[in-house]
Amino acid sequence: GPLRRAHRGARPHAARGGGDDESALAPDRHRQRRPGTVHDARRVRRGGRLSRPAADGGHRAVAPPAAPVTPTLPRRPRADLGAALGNARRVAHDFPDVAAALAVCARRVAGASGGALPVKTRVVVMARAPAPGQAKTRLALVIGGDQAAALAARMLECTLETARLAAVGTIELCVTPDTRHPAVRAAAERTGAALSDQGEGDLGERMARIARRVLAAGDAPLVVGTDCPSLSAGHLQQAAQALQRHDAVLQPAFDGGYVLIGLRRFDLRLFEGVPWSTAAVMATTRERLRELGWSWREAETLHDIDRAADLIHLPQGWR
Repeated sequence: GPLRRAHRGARPHAARGGGDDESALAPDRHRQRRPGTVHDARRVRRGGRLSRPAADGGHRAVAPPAAPVTPTLPRRPRADLGAALGNARRVAHDFPDVAAALAVCARRVAGASGGALPVKTRVVVMARAPAPGQAKTRLALVIGGDQAAALAARMLECTLETARLAAVGTIELCVTPDTRHPAVRAAAERTGAALSDQGEGDLGERMARIARRVLAAGDAPLVVGTDCPSLSAGHLQQAAQALQRHDAVLQPAFDGGYVLIGLRRFDLRLFEGVPWSTAAVMATTRERLRELGWSWREAETLHDIDRAADLIHLPQGWR
């Protein structure tokens, strides 16, 4: 155009000894408001410099022309219309790698937030068959074997009913030494609990097997005994909620032990070398959790019924 022709004359900068190249943006270009010359981008050198500048030093590089469109066959009618909104559209437009990436992101968010994806819990009730001479042996020294067995049967039924009312997961009744005891089978049938055998070993070995087995099945165990009738459905619900955010949850007992332990992870050190049936159980467990670097929550302390002095803590109507 006329603007470009007007600058095809003399080149004062060359007359003064200037080089054939200058900066792509002259320092005074914007200050002087001079439009400069439009050059083809194919003639732009690398390094941010333009060849053959105009007399006023103003330059602008233009984008290369768009690639020519190759003629093709006409598109199929209505090819521009996608799938309808809803599930069909998601299937049509979401690629498998995108779906997989979203799933990975969801798992990462869950880990960062402490359990955005819900943890599936299972209540495992550990109990002794309520037979005279086998259940509540310390109480039996005071109230007699038959009375102690009857109290054990009632506490077993109470614990299973509490687990049923809590509705935080499936219920498993893990018994020693005999799962065929009539009171055990009747209590399991009334609450829909699955029956299992604790197996051999001390309390720590049996608890460790339960925790490992339940976690391997994809559930988080909430392991409780039958010695605490004050354990309520609300306590179990709070424990299940705590496992959404912590590695472990504990319900301490006033005698120095605990009436509930819930786990999202397994480590044998939580059960090995613990002085069971002593006042040091809870303190030892806390120390092991600190050594492991796990996070845990402790709920309110409750009363166990193990000795004659504990009978005052039975619910009203039981005494």
